[in-house]
Amino acid sequence: MLFRSARLYWSLPAGQVTAITGYRWSQSGEDYSGTGANFALLPSGAQTVSRDVDEVGLLSQEIRYASPKWGWGDFVAGLYLASEDADRQLLVRNLAAGSGRVTSSVLTDQAVETKSYAVFADGVVRLPADFDLTLGARYTRDEKSASLRRVDGLNPAAGFLASDLSADWSEVTPRAVLAWSPNADLRAYASVTRGYTAGGFNTDAATLAALTTPFDPEIVTSYELGVKSQWLQDRLRVNAALFHMDYDDKQELFFNSLTRILTITNAGQATIEGVEIEVAYRPTPWLGLSATYGYLDTVYDAFVIPGGAVYTGNSLGSSPKNKGSLAADLDLPVGDAGYLIGAASWAFTDTYNTGAAADPNLQIDDYALTNLMVGYEPRGRAWRATAWVKNAGDVDYVLTPSTQGVLAEYLGEPRTWGVTLSAHY
Repeated sequence: MLFRSARLYWSLPAGQVTAITGYRWSQSGEDYSGTGANFALLPSGAQTVSRDVDEVGLLSQEIRYASPKWGWGDFVAGLYLASEDADRQLLVRNLAAGSGRVTSSVLTDQAVETKSYAVFADGVVRLPADFDLTLGARYTRDEKSASLRRVDGLNPAAGFLASDLSADWSEVTPRAVLAWSPNADLRAYASVTRGYTAGGFNTDAATLAALTTPFDPEIVTSYELGVKSQWLQDRLRVNAALFHMDYDDKQELFFNSLTRILTITNAGQATIEGVEIEVAYRPTPWLGLSATYGYLDTVYDAFVIPGGAVYTGNSLGSSPKNKGSLAADLDLPVGDAGYLIGAASWAFTDTYNTGAAADPNLQIDDYALTNLMVGYEPRGRAWRATAWVKNAGDVDYVLTPSTQGVLAEYLGEPRTWGVTLSAHY
């Protein structure tokens, strides 16, 4: 991976102009099997083996003007340009159960070029009674072109070539935030924000028709009420937020039973709502305690996929209803000897399903993980020695379930422990 960036600042009597240029290039390759067992162990069907090679380059440029902090408010306005070229070669083979004979071999040589243009402005107006009103808007235009060369090694007639497919989308995404800050330690706010994700092409397509039909942009409108506060001379922090999100044409990845490929489609409408709470307390300078809790309620209000499956009423994939954590950190002075340091954390994740279809075979049961660390630092903190353990309870938990070929579960790391010695110089 190669990453480069540069920032230029031009300070003026009436504000500041900033130019940000970024370039990122990456190349990766991976051989993997999505099937949970080797072909020699399968009683029937086939093992799918893939080779995926990707190369992505992105050049971006942003120029923005920031006004001075006037008594009545301030604002930021600017332009954003981006150009991305992405190339991918994906070779997918099926190896017959028992024998390993190649029953299918398909190479897709994919290319997508994206150009994005945006103009934006965002400003704050100071109101009476310690209120602030933030108003902003962004206009974005995305242009995409795609090409695909599909080569079927066993059935050449099923291959095809398509190039210079193009589509464009544009959207205005405003936001408004009303905030009340009676003092430096308390801020309450209410916000309405509109978000946008551009459409695109399914370049994994197995048919020309599936390739030439782009999917639409995704639009989300988000409403949020929240509070951020500090108490007890900044020893206690309490933050909370209540949110509601409405999706139109939500983009979802699913297995299309008509084309036999993974396809991005627009799921119609979906709703997400929930609450997040964060509490951090430092009873002494050497001990910190914290807790978080999140509740999430999600539903597809309308989702019927090509082929007839109806997911309307199902929860969104990978959306556990409850998540929470407890943590403590220790930095205890021990006279002239230095510092005893330590950390403990416990995190809980509720049961959830990884797919929109609510397939019981894709359900991940709830689990909780505990991590511990204890260590020492001398007075000058020039070095540190720690002993640690992750997943101290040696909990078996699933990262990814699979129904491809056989039922399979890919587990998270078991209990691991170690010692670390580090130095500052």
